[in-house]
Amino acid sequence: MTDTAVKNGFEQFVDETLTATAEEFRIARALRNGAGDAPTRLIDALLGRSTALHRYVVQPELQKYHTEILQQFAVIAAYAADDRGVEPYREQLLSTDTYVDAISPTVSSEKRADIETALLDRSTTLGDAIVPLIRHPSDEFWTTVTETFTEEEAKNFVNTKFRFTQPIDTFPAAFRFETTIDPERLLGPVGALLPATQPFTLDFTEEATVAMKRGEHRIIRNTIQTVHHQYQSDS
Repeated sequence: MTDTAVKNGFEQFVDETLTATAEEFRIARALRNGAGDAPTRLIDALLGRSTALHRYVVQPELQKYHTEILQQFAVIAAYAADDRGVEPYREQLLSTDTYVDAISPTVSSEKRADIETALLDRSTTLGDAIVPLIRHPSDEFWTTVTETFTEEEAKNFVNTKFRFTQPIDTFPAAFRFETTIDPERLLGPVGALLPATQPFTLDFTEEATVAMKRGEHRIIRNTIQTVHHQYQSDS
């Protein structure tokens, strides 16, 4: 039994999805819509530093998400390979879920409990779905997939199990994605000409949601096409 093939395939999908998300993400729109009470002159100055914004703001957030989602998938794979059920993995599955960290502080404790239950169910459902893949002896991803699923089963798996934005659809307005912007780091000497350059919170929930959905849609479509080609080449 091995989880190498499954982890490799999942990581490739995550990499492609986050690359597509970065391409769809518009930092200018996020700044205009989510900078709160930050002075207009400061926002205008930051908008002129798009390269620095992507390097010091967008890319670190994407890297953080990349790390977290792979950490959680490692726990999901461990759960899938274990016959003891979810209890030994419950806390780990929640503590590594990036959506748990993103639950808005305005959400009631009752609603938070409902969200955590749904997120846990989402993780275990994925874990249950990959059990046949983990039990396959090959370490090569596409060999594992084509020898485990029919083409339609593989397409359905991609279309239903790899939708990272599903919690956002299930619980609208329940999550908040934000980060701290340090204008002095981004603006350098230019910042000295502005009246206020103290760090501020950027709420990029709206832009992240749009970018993730667009990126996810594109990569799922491409992956389903790849699935078709893999099965055609094996026939």
